Amino acid sequence: MTSQLVLRRSAAPAALICSAFALAACASAGAPLVGTASQASRSEAARSHFSAFPSCPCLYVANRGRESVDVFASGANRNVAPIAKISGSNTGLNQPWGVALDPSANMYVTSSEDDSIVVYAAGANGNVAPISTIVGAATGMHEPAGIALDSSLNTYVANYSGDSVTVFAAGANGNVTPIQDIVGSYTDLTAPTGLALDAEGNIYVANSIGNSITVYAAGATGNVAPIRAIAGSLTNLAAPTGIAFDAAGNVYVANSNVHQSGEASITVFAAGANGNVSPIEMIAGTKTKLLDPYGLARDGSGNIHVANYATNFVATFRAGAKGDPRPIRALKGRRTTLEEPIGIAIQ
Repeated sequence: MTSQLVLRRSAAPAALICSAFALAACASAGAPLVGTASQASRSEAARSHFSAFPSCPCLYVANRGRESVDVFASGANRNVAPIAKISGSNTGLNQPWGVALDPSANMYVTSSEDDSIVVYAAGANGNVAPISTIVGAATGMHEPAGIALDSSLNTYVANYSGDSVTVFAAGANGNVTPIQDIVGSYTDLTAPTGLALDAEGNIYVANSIGNSITVYAAGATGNVAPIRAIAGSLTNLAAPTGIAFDAAGNVYVANSNVHQSGEASITVFAAGANGNVSPIEMIAGTKTKLLDPYGLARDGSGNIHVANYATNFVATFRAGAKGDPRPIRALKGRRTTLEEPIGIAIQ
């Protein structure tokens, strides 16, 4: 029987399980931010201006069950083997969660069990050591989940157990202090998992226990209130996890429904949405095969890629999908080596 991720406050995700949680992070030539709404409008060719692998653009999937990051060609379907895999004792992976890529295709992965971020060189494959590791008491990380990069390559991390967002300067390595730290009672952060940046650098955070999306101004730090929050019964948010944007700045959210009795879903909110608002679109139903979705990413064609933790598969939906659609592709099967996939990115 497939294990299901249970979001709770106690043990680290090795025992319980954002995203990534991931979270989506795509790089493109000249794009102002990594993983932002403005990038969504770039063409697939622009996104692949730097390809770590010949068959890229590629999907990068963090697997908690195998403590690995698997790389697939973006059009991969069904029971196919990854074209690359980072796995083994040298990698420093310990319950990976979120994954993001910089414009040079260096890979940033949150390792939630030991409160660290490990960074791998472009094209890394096999049992390879990271080129840098952010770890230690000074970092303030507590179960890091979702991760994103800005145009200056500063690294933003949502801390699931810490109810916080920490930001590290570009090139950070070792036991370093964050340059920004959003934490405190005014922030309304509650078990944050997914994290993404919009075109203006505003910080969007999915609060998996709080059933909300909170938004913070670019550069926010300290015990600050969000500038906007999507929350309430009309939103259909249910244990939200991954976040991504389209070219118009609409917000796509994966809902794992861990604490609710309804179906897992993807909800879409209009750019600038605030308060107890209904989604403008929703993907949910038996045909979708969504079950415990976490990581969410959009490619240059607008297709939506979702990592389903409980069923060990990555579903891809066509741009503009709504209602109860079948995936246009589904990565699933023994050869994929997917096991508890949680974070996803595309480049």
